Amino acid sequence: MPLGIALALGGCGTYIPEIQENPFSPGDGILMVQAIVQSVRCEMIGALKNIIKEDQARRRPVARFLQHWGAQMTLTLTIEEKSSLAPSLTWMPPSPASAVFALGAGANVGADATRTDKLSFYYLVPALVKQQYCATGVQQGSENSLLVRSDLKLEQILRAYLSTIGTQQAEAPTLTSGALKDDVVSHDIKFDITSGGNLTPSWTLTRVNINPSGTFFSASRERTHDLIITLGPGDDTGFTGNAAPSANASLQLSNAITTGFKSALRP
Repeated sequence: MPLGIALALGGCGTYIPEIQENPFSPGDGILMVQAIVQSVRCEMIGALKNIIKEDQARRRPVARFLQHWGAQMTLTLTIEEKSSLAPSLTWMPPSPASAVFALGAGANVGADATRTDKLSFYYLVPALVKQQYCATGVQQGSENSLLVRSDLKLEQILRAYLSTIGTQQAEAPTLTSGALKDDVVSHDIKFDITSGGNLTPSWTLTRVNINPSGTFFSASRERTHDLIITLGPGDDTGFTGNAAPSANASLQLSNAITTGFKSALRP
């Protein structure tokens, strides 16, 4: 298995990585992105419709402000591929029994390539609520993402937000000016998957040991699928307050810094 993985990732870091696992099937990467966006949009529709429908049945509705909100979906796909080659040998020339001499030599070369794709979509909450329920988790093609296969817990965080208003721990953001126009709900999900392999053939000859220790060749591929969903006051021109775009930008910056540190610290 390690040999198979190493051979499959043999060109890692020497070319721009593909979104999909199979480099010879670019259509699978396109279908995966379509599946992610479709599944997330359907989960947003379902969560908002359920919450607003239940809220309308209450004696004192608290979710009417959502009719004046917008929602932004920001999808970031990061693919990093690395490979390294480190041959080594030990040479033991003839020498007197009282003086044993050995000469070790080695070399190493590595390659690292990172690709980051970012897609952002903005929706009006009323427009989402008017749409029909649709199925989440629908996979397209042979490539899949955990963002498609997982419950993203968006409805859970929205219920928690509304519960603070319903219990009067917070005020409903009904005003179009003042502090309440900057209320925001931001939800960030990240899946990070790493695969890799190594190959270390070795030979022991009379005077030379080739690759006596260490790893001769290694390769790895890391895929990070990050999703940020931000809801806040907005209209058909975009978010009308400052908090929602600021929260979205802050999460994107934080994720970029975290990914950079992880990449730098990883051997």
